[in-house]
Amino acid sequence: MITAIGSIMAALIISAGAWITGRIVMDRRKLMADYNRARGDIAFLLAVEEAHCQKLKDETGETHRMRIRSQVKTESGLDWSGQHTPGQKNTWAFHQ
Repeated sequence: MITAIGSIMAALIISAGAWITGRIVMDRRKLMADYNRARGDIAFLLAVEEAHCQKLKDETGETHRMRIRSQVKTESGLDWSGQHTPGQKNTWAFHQ
């Protein structure tokens, strides 16, 4: 009887450990997918900004990039770290 209870407890502990490990792996995969999606969104938005600035430069001779960024920061309170831009190549690598 005691041996049976011990075997059941051991199986429960192993199952709980496997479940926790599985959750950690799944959470990490979701985090990586979210990170890669966000990185793609940043790249897309930077390309949109670049195209828009080029259009403005063709029309007015100026891109107004820094003026617009400053305006957005002032009006919305959002700030641009610049850490995930193509010019910061070393920040694009996600260490696994």
